[in-house]
Amino acid sequence: MAGTAMLWSNKITEKITVLNEGSHRISAVTLSDDILDFNLYCVYMPCQNYSMDLFESTLDELGEIMTKYSNSTTIILGDMNASVNRSKGYRQDKALKSFLNEKHLSVPKDYPRRAYVLHHGGGNNLPRLII
Repeated sequence: MAGTAMLWSNKITEKITVLNEGSHRISAVTLSDDILDFNLYCVYMPCQNYSMDLFESTLDELGEIMTKYSNSTTIILGDMNASVNRSKGYRQDKALKSFLNEKHLSVPKDYPRRAYVLHHGGGNNLPRLII
């Protein structure tokens, strides 16, 4: 089973607090500086080969962690295995859109609308950024 990882420069280690929350699909840290505290979440959502229940439970888990640490700005990075731009309306897309609305999150307006995939076989993928 795949998991997530977060890596950062040694220069900012003292500003990072690892939040020991979530499963292997979610990594979470708080980055604190003199101006702003924010939570970074790295998420690997289940792909369509997995059950919709697992997709929804991972969103629920992320939501619970976000609620627990709601005193900071939230940034979510990772492989969402869903799209907010796709018109076909896959169940994962609908669940992600609902989650974004519920949590008052959005994809930056100038973020690429096209999905990219980077695979060991030669393709590429650009993960989604949600703020």
